[in-house]
Amino acid sequence: MAFEMSLTGELDEYLPKGRDGQADRGHYQQFNAEYVCKILNAYKYRRAAVLKKAMDAMPPELESEIESVDKTKLRNETKRDCIQAFEYFKENGRLPGISAIAEMLYYQLLADAGLAPKIAVTIDEQKAIYYRMINLYARKGMVSDIRRLEQAGTDAPELQHGAFTMARRKALTAAFDKMVADGIEITDYIKFE
Repeated sequence: MAFEMSLTGELDEYLPKGRDGQADRGHYQQFNAEYVCKILNAYKYRRAAVLKKAMDAMPPELESEIESVDKTKLRNETKRDCIQAFEYFKENGRLPGISAIAEMLYYQLLADAGLAPKIAVTIDEQKAIYYRMINLYARKGMVSDIRRLEQAGTDAPELQHGAFTMARRKALTAAFDKMVADGIEITDYIKFE
């Protein structure tokens, strides 16, 4: 398409100019990298200009925020789910099967209410995730990844997220344990809007 546009003169504005002030479309009997780059760069600049013009012609974007009513509803649903998770924990002594996102939201609710301890990633969490990843790589036959991870040790960047998630889950469990032991009613601290 770029070469067709060059032949029809549509890229003239974006091509380098010759001595006579005209666009230099010539290949001088050499179809080499210099000629190809000249045409492709002109095409790239032409395309960018067209896209900019199209973006400028679009109406200003309307705010895509969720209505405040919807935000309140979502926050209340999260609070309700957290209360239900705590009730489940009181009855069964363990967290219900919840996602990592739910754990994050519930932990944040408890932390905002002053009920959750600070998340501290310990060497135990790092080791657990380290051995889990070694095991995963071994099952998949990924020997080079095992060697790389063994060299990096428990401080490998790929282990940090998993270790933090595990530490957060432990902090959430510890918060629920302390609340049960102290006889704290979660509804005294987490209020609906």
